[in-house]
Amino acid sequence: MSRSAAARRRLLVAQGRPPAAAAAKAPRDVDDIVSFWSGVVLLVALVAAVFWQTGSFEILNFDDDQYIDGVVLQGLTWNGFVRAWTEGHVGQWHPLTTLSFMLDAQLFGRWWGGYHLHNALLHAAAACVLFAALTRLTGSMSRSLVAAGIFAIHPLRAESVAWITERKDVLSGLFLAISLWAYAWYAEKPESWKRYGLLLASFAGGLMSKTILVTLPVALLFLDWWPLGRLAIGPEPERRSRGDVPQRSLSALVIEKLPLLVIAAAVAVATYLSVGDVVRPINTLPFPTRAMSSVVAYGSYLLQFFWPVGLAPHYPYSAVGPTPGQAAVAGLLVAAVSAAAWLGRQRWPAFATGWGWYLVTLLPVVGFVPGGIQLIADRYTYVSQIWLVVALVWFLADLAERMRISKTVSLAVAAALLLVLTFGCWWQTRHWRSSESLWRYTLAVTGDNAYAHANLASVLSQQGDPVGAAEQNRKALALESDNLIALSNLATLYVDSGKAGEAVKLYERSVGLNPKFLYGWFNLGNAYQKLGRTNDAERAWTRATELEPRMGAAWNNLAGLAIDRGDLEAAVAMATKAEAGGGGSAAAMTLGRALDAAGRLDEAAAAYRRAVDGDPRAAVAANNLGSVLERIGRLEEAVGAFRRAVRLDPASPVFEYNLGVVLARQGNRVEASACFTRAEERFRAAGNTSMADAIAERLKSLDGPSEESAEP
Repeated sequence: MSRSAAARRRLLVAQGRPPAAAAAKAPRDVDDIVSFWSGVVLLVALVAAVFWQTGSFEILNFDDDQYIDGVVLQGLTWNGFVRAWTEGHVGQWHPLTTLSFMLDAQLFGRWWGGYHLHNALLHAAAACVLFAALTRLTGSMSRSLVAAGIFAIHPLRAESVAWITERKDVLSGLFLAISLWAYAWYAEKPESWKRYGLLLASFAGGLMSKTILVTLPVALLFLDWWPLGRLAIGPEPERRSRGDVPQRSLSALVIEKLPLLVIAAAVAVATYLSVGDVVRPINTLPFPTRAMSSVVAYGSYLLQFFWPVGLAPHYPYSAVGPTPGQAAVAGLLVAAVSAAAWLGRQRWPAFATGWGWYLVTLLPVVGFVPGGIQLIADRYTYVSQIWLVVALVWFLADLAERMRISKTVSLAVAAALLLVLTFGCWWQTRHWRSSESLWRYTLAVTGDNAYAHANLASVLSQQGDPVGAAEQNRKALALESDNLIALSNLATLYVDSGKAGEAVKLYERSVGLNPKFLYGWFNLGNAYQKLGRTNDAERAWTRATELEPRMGAAWNNLAGLAIDRGDLEAAVAMATKAEAGGGGSAAAMTLGRALDAAGRLDEAAAAYRRAVDGDPRAAVAANNLGSVLERIGRLEEAVGAFRRAVRLDPASPVFEYNLGVVLARQGNRVEASACFTRAEERFRAAGNTSMADAIAERLKSLDGPSEESAEP
């Protein structure tokens, strides 16, 4: 302790105030500032040691490919900005998280390492701000540093940081840490609206990153008890961390939280209105089963906190929920810890606060409200276990002081613990490097995991291993005969092997099991189309767009059908929706075709140009762009487009011929002749003698002016 800090301590003791009160202020003297920033450097180093590896990780087939959709990949656009605030995103409403993904797309494109490192950066910032918040709340910098360190590199953090999808956790965690610091700052001067405004803003930011923070206003009441000591009936003065903040009655503290509750309610309503009816690939369990499972969840997370072994991205569950024995054991554990926290609230207020925080902040994700396909998930501990860490650190530190263990020994034990956790978190994180490594690891640490088998099958199918994929799908269906992912995967394998009829049966079975299975309907339409059942394909794709109005791929297919039947107005409308829904280059190409056929050539050129820009390898789009530009008289631009098409596909006689036509119109007969010669040779080699003969005649007439136009 510095001399100035010691002087303040002696002064306050002389005035009769609790000795712990002086330590609650933010660090201001040189020694404290150096210590604080040294702690920040340590936290950043710990996070980097664990999560720097994610810079080489891939995007996963575990929600990542849904969150990073076509709209997100367009980067920061006005359409994307509006969507982030007005619509749900993969069944949730978190506009700030969605916008952060769009920022990543703007900066990194398809370099997934950038997305991963952004997660790690946000997590490091959350840990550092949490360190500052705990220091301000409790007044103990050393204990706060250990607590923040455990939070930062506990193996349970691997899922939240190494998984792109869980940007929600790390971003909301940063706002939560800011909220905790803001609350400590506000508690010192509760009449300040500026301080309260910062609390409101940070809380709102957290909710708009992930709605799991909805119970924070209630959780803050536990901090009023300890460490702030704001509650008039709080722990004895010598047990408080803070004694320099004004005390209030319970009713006054509740009223103080009402604006926070209003914000929470507003976000809940916004989430409900924007998300709508969420479709899950696995059926959600009924409420009685989820209620019984919630007790098991509380016990499971507590055990994982102390023994983080066998962690997995998805834990299989029985359709009937936990057994009565499992629920009873978990219930007894939760009841026993709750009783201990209540009975020891005066002697161990940190423990009471930590347990109360844990119970309250877990409520949104223990299963009462279905939030996904899982009952238990490691990511749900990101917020809930923060004050369990504090409770553990304070208990062990107090115990060491009572036993008169030297600070050197205590620091050595803390350092050893952090090193063990760092290695454990690093090891856990490495399994998230790819979809294949993740699901193979999951199957190794869990049993009867149909979801993992089905997802591994998807990976193997993409890798060109249909035999392995089929085996994994059959294992999934053996465990869960109604597993929609496995049914869809098997059907896709049938399509790829030319058995579209068998595929249709499986797709029809999947949408029969779950009429809201979006991708089941979409893939069913694709299978129908392969069989020539156009009307059935249109019906299936239409159903997909009813379930997800932003499904660009389905709108694109419908637009193609409309073009084929000559309904160009409908085709333009559908293709426009396809492009707005993230259909990318394919949707822009279809829109260009529809506008071209409708004679709206300037608009068609703009659409084809977007298709080319969206996919630099799109040779056909470049050729079609050249065709439209040539017909509206922009010959120089047309030549550039056709040259690009030829570079992308040098073997195409069509592209060579079209380039030759425009060059001839420009009077460049030498290069045009070379293009026509190559086109003639390739058409003749392909057996298209009629086209080859026509080009031969064209070569003979190059001495005169040509009025022909290029054909797409």
